[in-house]
Amino acid sequence: ALYNTGTATPFVVKEFLVTDSHGVLLLTNSAMEVGQGVAIGRTNGNGGLIILGGGKLVDQSAYIGLNTASPNNVRVSGAGAAWTNQLELAVGYNSSWNVLLIDAGGTVVDEGLVYVGYAGDYNAVGVTNNGTVWRNLDDVIIGFDGGTENALLVEDSGKVVNEGQTVVGYAANNNSVVVTDVGSLLQNTGSLVIGDDVGNGNWMTVANGGVVQVGAANEGALEIGRGGISNL
Repeated sequence: ALYNTGTATPFVVKEFLVTDSHGVLLLTNSAMEVGQGVAIGRTNGNGGLIILGGGKLVDQSAYIGLNTASPNNVRVSGAGAAWTNQLELAVGYNSSWNVLLIDAGGTVVDEGLVYVGYAGDYNAVGVTNNGTVWRNLDDVIIGFDGGTENALLVEDSGKVVNEGQTVVGYAANNNSVVVTDVGSLLQNTGSLVIGDDVGNGNWMTVANGGVVQVGAANEGALEIGRGGISNL
């Protein structure tokens, strides 16, 4: 394990950051900058990243589970906890059972494409609690290229803001989005698509006062079954 706490000067990694084989990085009240990519779980899996109140991580591409058979976990939790990915984020890239949890006022910002389950199954992102925000500047795809049973859960006043389109199941089956509880929000500037390019059995549920917004400035559509069948 590596603990970086309470330092004023950022910890700088010039190239890659990898946690694997039960390795864990904990950041709290400190900052880290990674010049290239981050892989939480590569080859063996069981990697971990925890960013707590005041901790900050900035990197290029990030993968939670990169070609691994074992689960990997990231948590961004507490006011001031922040993770910024300047290129793509994949939660499960040819890998299954990976989790990104953002809670208790944590913030994650992704500037490139986001995949939850890129040819991987049972991957999940949870966004929960008031003040918690997941902001994506490009498209978000829940289940891609055969990935099944991948999920996004927004609950207890969590907020997800997607400035591109959101696709639930792109050439992938049985993926889901759930937005539940008063104050919870999924906001899409672009279109929201449930089932694309022969994606079957994908679904979205909005319940208990949760809100989904689609489109801005007269753009953006809700499309259920752009491709595939039995999408809800």
